[in-house]
Amino acid sequence: MQHRIPPDTTINALLIGTGGQGLRRGEAVRLSKGWNLTGIYDLDPNQTHRMASQWKCNSFHDLKSAIGQADTDVVLIATPPSSHDALIEMALESGKHVLCEKPLTVHPDSAFRLANKAESLGLILATGFNHRFYGPVLDASAIIQNHTFGKLIQIDARIGEKPSEQALNGWLGNYEISGGGVLTDNGSHLIDLLHLFMGEIMEINHAEIQWDPNRPNIEPFAKAEMKSLEAIKCCLECNWLESHAPYLVMELQFETGSLKLSAFPWRLQILPANGKLKTRLYWMDRIRMKFLGLKSPGLEPSLMRELNAFRNQVIGMKPRGSEVCIATGQDGARAAKVVSDIRSAAQ
Repeated sequence: MQHRIPPDTTINALLIGTGGQGLRRGEAVRLSKGWNLTGIYDLDPNQTHRMASQWKCNSFHDLKSAIGQADTDVVLIATPPSSHDALIEMALESGKHVLCEKPLTVHPDSAFRLANKAESLGLILATGFNHRFYGPVLDASAIIQNHTFGKLIQIDARIGEKPSEQALNGWLGNYEISGGGVLTDNGSHLIDLLHLFMGEIMEINHAEIQWDPNRPNIEPFAKAEMKSLEAIKCCLECNWLESHAPYLVMELQFETGSLKLSAFPWRLQILPANGKLKTRLYWMDRIRMKFLGLKSPGLEPSLMRELNAFRNQVIGMKPRGSEVCIATGQDGARAAKVVSDIRSAAQ
């Protein structure tokens, strides 16, 4: 049964996982209006106790009792991908709304099943695709929705930065835990943005993958040419082989203009076919990111915007106009399917 939350009630959240992204999620909850971090759980009891003491919240050393707490409205899952399926299932069975880090799961069939289960229970299952809430992505989405430059024709997009050897020697480079390399990790974000901008990807015309010679089933490079249901073309590249600046670049071609967005730093270039180039630099987001980074490295405004959008859905507030919504479980499942399809097409 759905755990109903009146609109004026503060949402109580349980955080599972206190690694790098878990720490960012925890701080984002603590800094966001209408949220309260009530407890945390981590496989490392010392880390659980340490962070609970720092954040002044409850620490749990038994997962089932943590998720089953009556005062918990939302479960935030910030653990490695291989654990997502079981944790999402447990949270839904306990009547909790869920925000799970990407990838929702690395198994498309399981992801769709869990998304459908959440809907049947009247619960919200959201996928942590916070890139949707980057400043330039929000503005680009509004331009597309308002048909400012007519029909979208093509998108060329790249994402990725070279991980440290330490990260690759941990769970990130272990297929049994991560479920894949750059395509699964950073690529999931990019695929979600492509879905956001151009609709569902229906056709993969070409795909190529380079495999890590020392890490089975881990791809440091992937490239694909695809087409959407509306016949919009896109070229996707995911790259861990080189350190790029910026980390994310998307070029969108329309009938009467073009957009180029990037992160980091955030930037949006707007070029009408017969007009002057305009550039937005998002200085306030840059300043806020520096301030938030003092709380937790990598903490930035998109994570808090994502929580706000999630809260709006939980309390039943409808989005306004071209407002970007939280990525649903179905969005996470579709991204997982495209990752799987690209892998299959490349073999």
